[in-house]
Amino acid sequence: MPAHPWLQQRKTGFYLRAKVPLEIRDEFGKTEVVKSLRTKEPRMALQRVRIEAVKLEQEFSDCRRALAKTSQRAESISDEDLQRIVLIWFHDQERSAATRQRALHFEGKELATALDALRQDAALTKDADDAETQRHVNSEIDAIKAEHGLSIEDGSNQYRLLFELVQRAMIERDKRSIRRLKGDFDNRAFDSLFNGVSPESSRPEAPEFTSKTLGELIDEYENEPSRQHVTDKTRMTYRIISRALGELLGREKPISDISREDCRRVREVLCDLPPNATKRFPHMTIEQASRHAKDEGLERLSPTTIKLYLGHLSAIFGYAAREGYITANPAANLPAPKHKTRKKDRRAPFALAQLKAMFNAPLYTGCQDDEAGYAKKGSNKPRRGRFWVPLLSLYSGMRLNECCQLRTADIQKVDGVDVIRVEEEAGSDKSVKTAAGERIIPVHPELKKVGFLAYVAEKQKAGEEMLFPDLPKGKDGYRSSPFSKWFKRFMDKAGADKERTSFHSFRHTFKDAQREAEIPEDRAEAINGRDDGRNVGQNYGSGFATKTLEKDMKKIKYAGLILSHLYVN
Repeated sequence: MPAHPWLQQRKTGFYLRAKVPLEIRDEFGKTEVVKSLRTKEPRMALQRVRIEAVKLEQEFSDCRRALAKTSQRAESISDEDLQRIVLIWFHDQERSAATRQRALHFEGKELATALDALRQDAALTKDADDAETQRHVNSEIDAIKAEHGLSIEDGSNQYRLLFELVQRAMIERDKRSIRRLKGDFDNRAFDSLFNGVSPESSRPEAPEFTSKTLGELIDEYENEPSRQHVTDKTRMTYRIISRALGELLGREKPISDISREDCRRVREVLCDLPPNATKRFPHMTIEQASRHAKDEGLERLSPTTIKLYLGHLSAIFGYAAREGYITANPAANLPAPKHKTRKKDRRAPFALAQLKAMFNAPLYTGCQDDEAGYAKKGSNKPRRGRFWVPLLSLYSGMRLNECCQLRTADIQKVDGVDVIRVEEEAGSDKSVKTAAGERIIPVHPELKKVGFLAYVAEKQKAGEEMLFPDLPKGKDGYRSSPFSKWFKRFMDKAGADKERTSFHSFRHTFKDAQREAEIPEDRAEAINGRDDGRNVGQNYGSGFATKTLEKDMKKIKYAGLILSHLYVN
């Protein structure tokens, strides 16, 4: 694998170094980004630069959207609003000038000097094409924009209108000042735009720029084009956060009024929420379900899930900040709960007795069918998704979703070795849990004996894209969701269900087998698709030799587990 174009090596270690695109440099505030990857190991550096590059590209995209939105916000300010803002400025200028001039009494040469100065100012304001005039007018525009919080792009139609209005106001101000110096305090206007505005008149009311409501923000965020291709599972996470925000804070609440404390309140409710709360307690609000779970001592969401929810919460308000709806993200860096999963609640590996019970159940020895009749003895021996997925995980350490989403093209030969390629695929529902999750896994000899490669060849010949087309997708878009529920029923009927075990226990079982085989940790994690920051799943370049990983896989054994009844000739 080639080195990343943004990866740079220095004496102190590896760095990400990237040029900021020319069109966003002013908005971004930098011409170049340099960031330490905090490692001297090439393989670690390559993985980290890929992760950081994705984040940086997202920042560039956000910056481009912010620039585009600035113009949109400007166009949303009506011409009437701009006119009223300029009238306010003119009124304040007039009241100050009139008060000052009433206190002064110029005569003779002093009067002539003062009038000459004002006339020069007035002349300076008239020529819109003169550079000095532009600087003169723009300095006042900057003050007006700052006072009213206007975001108007230089050169836009709105800016040109504002320039014209301020220029007319400055000319009107100078003419009235000259008149007052001559002793005439009549407030009649020279420019009809300023009729009725005088030091004695009431200050014009500022236009009200209503803040976007929380409901409007949520709807806009969820319907933004960049989020139209997220998985159904991610969309469901959005809905939980959206519902919590709406119920706890109110959809009509202006987002400018949402505080850090409001976000903490949402977090506290989420921390006590039980898994599948909306399904388990459909007639309760999020807060009621949270309180009920706390009072009854029910299982609460895992720290990982809460962290995910808080990430989405911050993302919503981060979007609002980038779009200019609020000045700061009130949910930024909101700390997740620090409690860890108790040891007694962690998943355990399968015991040998459980493995024997599963792989000697009717599904593997003879059943009525692999649908409703999978647990009933019969003469059929179907070999489809339900048959293969547990075996795959046992002899590869693959996660459930990684198994379920496999395509026929993912089983390949690399350097003469039959492998399973686990990778994310753009524009599809294929995903991996982490960057380290993209990997190749040599096909275990036991899987070959059971006929896995023959099954793959059959599906490829039939033109199937999915390796297990019979596995249905759940409402969240993942095939793993309904499979997980089925597998729990399967274990129960097979007599293999025990506390702290689930499908994920296959990964723990496989990890224990790697330890028993004395496979080096770095190569074990390369197969497992894990990176805890100390062990890296791939070497810099092409990674571990496929032949080397194949030798490691051949060492994986489960003493006492006999699968000869599944072998094919």
